[in-house]
Amino acid sequence: MAQQQLKGEFMEEKIKEWKAKYTYVYKINLAGKDYYFRPLTRDDYIEILTVQAGMEDPKEFDHDLEVVKRCILSEFSAEELEKKAGIATVISERIMISSGFEMSEVEEV
Repeated sequence: MAQQQLKGEFMEEKIKEWKAKYTYVYKINLAGKDYYFRPLTRDDYIEILTVQAGMEDPKEFDHDLEVVKRCILSEFSAEELEKKAGIATVISERIMISSGFEMSEVEEV
């Protein structure tokens, strides 16, 4: 119980630090693990597109993994993102949504 309390207090401090640096911090739980992330900035997005455009073989570029690497705040191993292919994709999708890339209603006027 005391260890969980310490972990909770530690995470509260980390979240405060992250919010001070990035303003927005989000959490998603996948496969029993919490992943903390920040949204993409416009500069992040342009850099990702620039790297992707410079690839000779677009299949060599993993867009989802690149988004996750730039925005993930919590510790993770590459192995955990590779063992279950959907983890990086789901986190990347949530990062994109939290960054303003979502469907919204538009109407012709």
